[in-house]
Amino acid sequence: MYEEFIDPENNWDATTPAPLDPGALPMVVWLTGNEPYFNDFCLDADAVMERLGLKRSRLTQLSGKELRVGRAKMGRYIRPMYRDCDVEAYMAWVKPTASHKKSSSVIEEAVQHLETQTEVSIRSLHTLLGDFSSQTRSIFGHELAQQTRQLQTALHHQRQEIVLPLAAQLAHDTRVNLRVEAALTALHNRMETLAAQQHEFLAMQEALSRVLSLQQMQQAESTAHWRAVQEELQNLQARNAEPPVLRLVAKTPVSRWYKGNGGGQGKALEPLLLNRKFKRQTGKECCFFG
Repeated sequence: MYEEFIDPENNWDATTPAPLDPGALPMVVWLTGNEPYFNDFCLDADAVMERLGLKRSRLTQLSGKELRVGRAKMGRYIRPMYRDCDVEAYMAWVKPTASHKKSSSVIEEAVQHLETQTEVSIRSLHTLLGDFSSQTRSIFGHELAQQTRQLQTALHHQRQEIVLPLAAQLAHDTRVNLRVEAALTALHNRMETLAAQQHEFLAMQEALSRVLSLQQMQQAESTAHWRAVQEELQNLQARNAEPPVLRLVAKTPVSRWYKGNGGGQGKALEPLLLNRKFKRQTGKECCFFG
């Protein structure tokens, strides 16, 4: 775009160099509108670009170096302006055959020619492919159809011989798996029930063990108490037992108290002897009568 020129102090006349002789103009001419050659700069950048066949970037590069340009302030912008004689001189100097416009035209013609040849090649290729497809179908069509039918027949037989039995076996296996899963579920539930019962049995066994231990302790205490009672009874019986002589007298039949051959005959034993024997054994006196 155009260059923006802002001059708040309005010193355009002071900053613009003095006009030179028209025959000796510099490559960059600053225009104020009062120059006698101002009207000669009647071409703007768009007209020069169209005339030379250049882009704006290339025209900007040439302006002030190979092509004389005038810079005029219009509003807030500085616009480039060109003379017709300078444009003609530049075109004569660069020669029209080597101009950018000519090069662009050659390139465009080459591109169009290449596009045309490409389209022709594509159409030829499509034609060749169509002919090849037709020939291929005509040559191999019958054989391919026959092989296709044979392949379909073989696939049908294989389906009848392999796929259907496999499907039936798969259905049977599915039913068996369902029954097995049901049996496993029932077994799992039974194992959970047995585990709960085993837990209860262990608890009862533990309680029974505690009861048996308590009973064993009570039995041991009872046995010890019974033994103590028996010992006490034996001691009491020993203390309260009759003297040996009395036991002897009590256990001796009356028929043996007398001497002789028959019971009740002969002379009776002397009571004094018995009294002495009793006294000798017990330290007490006792009277025995025949």
